[in-house]
Amino acid sequence: MKNPHNLSIKNLFLWGYDLFNHNPRALSIFVTNRCNSKCKTCYIWKKKPKVDLPVETIKEILNDPITRRCDFTLQGGEFFLHPEYKEILTLFKNRKFNVFSNALCKEKLIEAVNKHKIQNLYLSLDGKLDTNKSIRGVNNYNQVIEIINKLKNKAAITVNHTISPWNTFEDLIHVKNLCEKNKVRLQLGIYSNFRFFNTQHKINKIDKRIVANISEEYIRKCNSWFDGKIHFPCNSLRIWGTIYPNGDVPLCPNKDIILGNINACKLSDIWKSEKSKNIRKKYYSCNGCWNPCSRRMEIELVSIAKNKIPKYFLKSYQQLFEL
Repeated sequence: MKNPHNLSIKNLFLWGYDLFNHNPRALSIFVTNRCNSKCKTCYIWKKKPKVDLPVETIKEILNDPITRRCDFTLQGGEFFLHPEYKEILTLFKNRKFNVFSNALCKEKLIEAVNKHKIQNLYLSLDGKLDTNKSIRGVNNYNQVIEIINKLKNKAAITVNHTISPWNTFEDLIHVKNLCEKNKVRLQLGIYSNFRFFNTQHKINKIDKRIVANISEEYIRKCNSWFDGKIHFPCNSLRIWGTIYPNGDVPLCPNKDIILGNINACKLSDIWKSEKSKNIRKKYYSCNGCWNPCSRRMEIELVSIAKNKIPKYFLKSYQQLFEL
């Protein structure tokens, strides 16, 4: 999701308008549950049956007026295992989109960046070579390095590193140094219990050395959240949508609550229904995860309210975002 703190005033007000009116600004589409990794941090690779979101359904999503200002994230499973991934990329030619990959379909990925002009590519790397292999069940380390070397001047590459019970501070520093050396972005996530990924473990604290060495507020505040000292509302329920391979539209990936299914009705009808609005209202104060996508957004919204909105607008702004 685009960082709202860097938006122009015009787009900032569009964000506010969409937030107030429950219009999605970001949509994560899990196009398949097929995966060629065997990660400890995610058990989607064990899911059966294997399901692929049809291309025609994705066309309908893109043609729905409610998605006109959306940034899209295409992922899985492994995106490049969808049998029609090329057709899907063609559909997004004139839209803002990111692709998440484990880098194991290396040749497909490189060809796709060159042919379909993928602008934002997210690659997974969880530590040093041995640690990474242990966590992911297969070794994608060398593929990630090769892809970075070949594509860093053709696409904006972000390396996703998940802080988990199975890696260390030294693993993070290794990945951080690798990113700095290659001038690619590092994005840190913290292992969470995600229903869709069938996660089965918990992390209750992160190494204090990580907090001391990473300046990002999302990381610096996480232990305070674990200690119950931070309570953020969940505005992302209003503007961040998710679609699963079977067409289900969940409230969020961390809940077994389905708002509807796009095989039965349009996304806009699901999103704007009174049922969905009432469910979002019920869970607005959830504070039940430290998911990087949603929590980063809340931190940015609070920062905007404090630093970027004129004081005479602040009262109405606070009412708008319920801060």
